[in-house]
Amino acid sequence: MHLNSLLLVTSALTISQAAVAAAAEPAYCYKTGGFWGTEDQNVEARRKAQEWCQTYGNAWYGPGIQAKSCVDYSNGKIMFRIKNGLDTVQYLAEDTCWLELFTYILDCNRGGMNDTWAGWRGRADPGTGCD
Repeated sequence: MHLNSLLLVTSALTISQAAVAAAAEPAYCYKTGGFWGTEDQNVEARRKAQEWCQTYGNAWYGPGIQAKSCVDYSNGKIMFRIKNGLDTVQYLAEDTCWLELFTYILDCNRGGMNDTWAGWRGRADPGTGCD
């Protein structure tokens, strides 16, 4: 009986971890454009994302409403964006904002974006200019 319970718990944890990993995967990594640069510049980009979310997080956003701005850093510029992809007003917690952007800095060499998922749609795009 203990073995069955252990197997059930192990299976549940494995499925749970797989679901979290799948949810954390970027919707789209850019294949062209600017790079994050050196490891120090990547760390700087993450810090800039955190600072950006201190400004734009902890706020309510209506359906389709986004916060978007261009940030200077040592390797050029970063376009950060977070958009409410739901059809209702949503609260954007600062840490939710940061995790959404952080994913594209860590997992995508050239940045990335999400324009398809329901919920929060992030974008972190390094380069020499911003749109």
